[in-house]
Amino acid sequence: MAKSDREMNSVRLQSSRLDEKNGEIVAHGWLDMEAIQNLRVGDYQREIMENRGGKVSSLRRGVEAGARLPDIMLGMRGEKYTSRGDDMLLENDVYIIDGLQRISALRKFATDFPDKAASIRIGAEVRFSTTRDSENDLFTVLNLQRKAMAPSVILRNKRNHHHSVATLYGLTMHDRNFALNAKVCWDQQMHRGELLTALLFGKICMTLHRHTTTGGRHITAGGDLPVTMDRAVAAVGLQTFRNNINVLFEAVDEIWGLRGIKYQDRATQTKGNFLIQFAGILSDHEDFWDGNKLVIDGDMKRKLKSFPMQDPTIIRLAGAGATAGELLRRHIIDHINKNKQTSRHLVLRRMEYYGKGKTGRVKKAS
Repeated sequence: MAKSDREMNSVRLQSSRLDEKNGEIVAHGWLDMEAIQNLRVGDYQREIMENRGGKVSSLRRGVEAGARLPDIMLGMRGEKYTSRGDDMLLENDVYIIDGLQRISALRKFATDFPDKAASIRIGAEVRFSTTRDSENDLFTVLNLQRKAMAPSVILRNKRNHHHSVATLYGLTMHDRNFALNAKVCWDQQMHRGELLTALLFGKICMTLHRHTTTGGRHITAGGDLPVTMDRAVAAVGLQTFRNNINVLFEAVDEIWGLRGIKYQDRATQTKGNFLIQFAGILSDHEDFWDGNKLVIDGDMKRKLKSFPMQDPTIIRLAGAGATAGELLRRHIIDHINKNKQTSRHLVLRRMEYYGKGKTGRVKKAS
């Protein structure tokens, strides 16, 4: 008998049984390749890491050797299922919560060896009535307890709850006019052409706005970053926050270049220490601001263009840790102030105005 469209698009859990786990009803059973092909992948998942390291290679070797892989965890976004003897037909969309790499290895094996696809099976635990957020929470807990999840993945998965993170994600992933479009890594590992991790990108953007909010000067763990950035967004407005980030990286591109860079290790201006210090200088000095709006004029860009980016000392400081930051910062400020009268040196923002939405000029010596 031909299968109905519903059966074709559903996930069949074979030899299924219902169980209770921590007060929640879950289903256990087996999936064949047909069921595996109907599983969905949420946007909170890490990228598929085939051929990127020993763990994935060992997964593939295990599949080829016929070894039983650990069970996967699934979430069905609903409660609708139909019993078929010992099987359970899961009729709502079913998402992979834990086990994407295992599923990927099985799918690839079935593609490479279609004559063996019928023998593929893997155990599964199914949670009912999940949502994108509940799946993400469980995905995060499971992965934090195992192999460390990249901070950039954790940051990416918070974008539905933090306007600041959603803005950064949208700029780098969807705005083709942005200088760092497709050049920021929001995954577990960096890919060819990516210059910054999402965590570093977020820290740079927050450093640019650190004068706008309490705690802005003390960016620590990635978990605190979305909350701190949201406070900056509240202080300056979401569109201004976005525009300021555009101005910063457009300036870096115009002055030193970003869009044409292929390899991160060849570009001083893509080093984390350099970008953090440059963003901090912009935040700390009133010369670059018109109210809450970042402004880097043509004269300043021409001045910065002559900064000795290829000097061995600058390259070393840009690639060093935070302890080298103050020295690098001093080099940049001295270069900007060079050949200027003292009265025209950069104007430092008053420390007591940080996080209060105020500006103030430090008086120059007469």
